[in-house]
Amino acid sequence: MEKILSPNNATENLPKILEEAKSDKRFAYLSALVVDATDTGHWDVFRFMQKHILHLGAVSVASLLDAAGFGDVKAVYEVLTPKFDYSKLSPDFIGVSAIISNIPFANKKIAYFRTQNPNALIIAGGSGYFFSPEIALNNGADAVVIGKCEYALMNLLNFLHENKNTGESLRSAFQRLKPNDIQGVYTGENEIAPAPLVDMDEAPEVNFRLIHGRTSRFVRTLMSSYGCTVRDCDFCSAHVLNSRKYKYNSTKAIIKKMWDAQKEGVKGIFFGDDHMFGRGWQNIKELAIALINEKKKGLKMKISCQATIGSIYDNLSNKIVDLLESAGFVAFFFGVESTHDDDLEEMNASKKTSNKKAAAVFDALKGRMDSHAMCVLKPFVKKEDREKAPYSVVDSPEEIKGYRKKVMAMVDFLKKHGVRTAQFHSAVPLPGSGITKKFFDAGIVLKKVGGKYVDWSKYTGQYVVASSNPLESNRIMEDAYRRFYSAGSMAAAVARGVFAIPSYRKIRNAAASFFWKFGARCIMVGHCNTRATKNYIKSLKNGDFEFYKPGEAFVPC
Repeated sequence: MEKILSPNNATENLPKILEEAKSDKRFAYLSALVVDATDTGHWDVFRFMQKHILHLGAVSVASLLDAAGFGDVKAVYEVLTPKFDYSKLSPDFIGVSAIISNIPFANKKIAYFRTQNPNALIIAGGSGYFFSPEIALNNGADAVVIGKCEYALMNLLNFLHENKNTGESLRSAFQRLKPNDIQGVYTGENEIAPAPLVDMDEAPEVNFRLIHGRTSRFVRTLMSSYGCTVRDCDFCSAHVLNSRKYKYNSTKAIIKKMWDAQKEGVKGIFFGDDHMFGRGWQNIKELAIALINEKKKGLKMKISCQATIGSIYDNLSNKIVDLLESAGFVAFFFGVESTHDDDLEEMNASKKTSNKKAAAVFDALKGRMDSHAMCVLKPFVKKEDREKAPYSVVDSPEEIKGYRKKVMAMVDFLKKHGVRTAQFHSAVPLPGSGITKKFFDAGIVLKKVGGKYVDWSKYTGQYVVASSNPLESNRIMEDAYRRFYSAGSMAAAVARGVFAIPSYRKIRNAAASFFWKFGARCIMVGHCNTRATKNYIKSLKNGDFEFYKPGEAFVPC
């Protein structure tokens, strides 16, 4: 009787695990294809930026496999190569990575790969499949990695290697061995459990050269941390995706990543962290000083990142703005959520921001570094269901009028304090977020619009998917955009430049403001004019929609 070795659920010393795999060439005969599945067949509000600010899931997996010694590894980003011909490939391993809004297309891609490559081991992953991995299995995936891939995937591959028969494919070994006790690998027959997290400095460096096609030289996405130190925001699930933990790169590792990018001709860095400054003041200071020193050696990177209002406000007395500006930071993407303190209290966001804090931070950055505000708009709910969904507005003409006034006041606040660009998201019942069950219990989540299920491609915040009055919610969102990106605001930016002479800095900032505002306006106009958006709004106007009933099973399509 053949002896099957038990899985070694290693959770430490990833570099050693990878080096051993590569040195003994255990995977040298294998080929791998890792795909970031994105529907390039229709225009999307985020599609323009996705070509520059890539999701790092697919290339991170490809880099892991490359570091483990796979003979051939390709990472395909369909926003870069929408017409990539998969028919000529016969990989042993296929990985499919997807965020929530890309799930419908990723499902089709998995089904296609299963038909085209019946002997390939297909593993799905990414935030999109974290809470509903069964969807990937139903479409043909063999397993789903829940969370970060490094330890989970290596433990799976090593287990298959140790127990596979001579000449047996990875998939055949997987089906025969049924590895249901590897942490983070969901097969449909075991419990869903997040994979163990690797320390960021131990993870293999992301190898962008593995990506098929030309990547952006304008900006490159890097990660310097994952997780979030603010873990109670009702509308967000980022902290859940990272097992409520926060880990970050050392300053030395960050500096190396930036030099590597510059050597490849990249001009700017976007740190795609959920909360880059959760590392605390001393570590922020250490990083900034190191970047200032590297600039003296020739590092010319312009840096943008995501941050919380609180992380900057709490350190204004430490002259954090001066420090970050000297270090090369040029733009911050803030989760402002709202500029009204009562709204922030309702959505459990008051610990990281407030009206006073936002004003102080925006004023400190104005004219020196860019601020981008991301704001969440409330849904409407019937009066009798108000307690079920506390972050909501009663669906009545009087309440709607009052809320519209608050939203426009928020827009004016952002403009007054020099915010250059802004997004106004309708609250979305993202899987894992605190508001999700509340919205479903209140019966305000749209099930069908125009006779079609509202699939996760609409979960971008730019489509109203949760509101008892979705048409009015959409109108307020559109009006917020029109007010912020009005022709008058762009004309004012030009005027500031004209009357700023002879101050070059003010002229430059005014020109940049006009450019970014005009570009953002074009993107939003493009979104509103797409056939998909027009049909969606038309159905809302005609009343052709229905909601999930409280307790009804969600259709995760």
